[in-house]
Amino acid sequence: FSDEHIGALGDELQQAAHHMIGGSDDLRGFRAAIDKDKRLGKLVDALPGYKAMRGPDLWTMMLSSLVAQQISGAAARSIRNKLARTYGHVVRLGDEDVPVVPSAQRLYDLREEDLRAVGFSQKKSEYARGMAQALLDGTIVPDALKRMPPDEMINNLSSLRGVGVWTAECIGIFCIGHPDLIAADDLGIQKAITHLYKL
Repeated sequence: FSDEHIGALGDELQQAAHHMIGGSDDLRGFRAAIDKDKRLGKLVDALPGYKAMRGPDLWTMMLSSLVAQQISGAAARSIRNKLARTYGHVVRLGDEDVPVVPSAQRLYDLREEDLRAVGFSQKKSEYARGMAQALLDGTIVPDALKRMPPDEMINNLSSLRGVGVWTAECIGIFCIGHPDLIAADDLGIQKAITHLYKL
């Protein structure tokens, strides 16, 4: 790589890292909103500086969310790793190899049998290729999604086969970073709120 190429890649990596850690989040505004609720305030005080990591980009988040549907976290990680190592690429970071999922174009070009071989079900193979096509043909435009209010973003994403409201909410929270969005139907969130408020 030339110095110019490395410099451009460095800028891109820096922007991705800034996005993933929520570097532009309004923490003062968040704290002001939370202070109105004593129980949430105590929870935030117990976890100072804690923020959920965001997915690096919309395609990775969409694909990861699809893979994780209705299976254990360990199974989802295994399938993502097989997919990345077989059809994506591996980036060396220090002493560690980090597998990166294939691009939307690369996945779209794969056959259903290829995806089945790394652990996708038949339906998830169809859905993954459909999501890739939606990004490639402009049905889903990442920059436009970021500018949409949450309800519109959810409707736009959940129009895709294999992307329900929960998946769209997770993408809104963990990739786009909508501050006023919660997956209210998520059982884990319901249990946490029940516990926090002693309902």
